[in-house]
Amino acid sequence: MEAPKEYGRIAIGLENLVIPEDKLENTPSRKHGVSEELERDLRVVGCEYIQSAGLLLKLPQVAMATAQVLFQRFYYSKSIINYSVQYMAAACIFVAAKVEEAPRRVRDVINVFHHLRQKRMGSRHALTSRGKAGCTTTLSANGTNCSGKLLCFLSHMIQDLFECLEEQDVLL
Repeated sequence: MEAPKEYGRIAIGLENLVIPEDKLENTPSRKHGVSEELERDLRVVGCEYIQSAGLLLKLPQVAMATAQVLFQRFYYSKSIINYSVQYMAAACIFVAAKVEEAPRRVRDVINVFHHLRQKRMGSRHALTSRGKAGCTTTLSANGTNCSGKLLCFLSHMIQDLFECLEEQDVLL
């Protein structure tokens, strides 16, 4: 194994990972029976959603990278079974855009993710999903119906994201 490289007073190497090795191997998703391969594939899909949405939203690359880090860290504390990859990706990009001082309206984020979902599914039908606290999310075929219920769902996802980051001591 290679010795850590010195960057100023910080030594960076595999020995001092930000996320402990036991959390990397024993994720909540695996405890729920999700295979390592499926979890990895879903994480890749989520990061692809973030990258594509970031390009459509004309976000700087640093905001997209921040969203992907938030997304990955979230799923080291919560199971993929309990949280939609697409909606968590939307929540992460919304938060990351604000953190990196490139905020976008929630309506724009919702519409972009709706567009990506329709494109990925090859469908023009309405998107419906059930989230936490019984919030039903619906977008019309043209993506114009941004109801309060959809905002309710997104706010629950963002709240869970912040709770997860606080547990990991990412937020001060």
